[in-house]
Amino acid sequence: MSCNKPLAALILFICQEEFRILNAYALIVLLLNQAADGLRETQDK
Repeated sequence: MSCNKPLAALILFICQEEFRILNAYALIVLLLNQAADGLRETQDK
């Protein structure tokens, strides 16, 4: 049981890292969409 703990901690850490990357990617996509909307608004005027 004790040798499984570091492995579980490592898996948890990797999962957290992946979620952080996904969150960063989602944030970038959101910002790009907002920037694109802003550009469209300025072009419409």
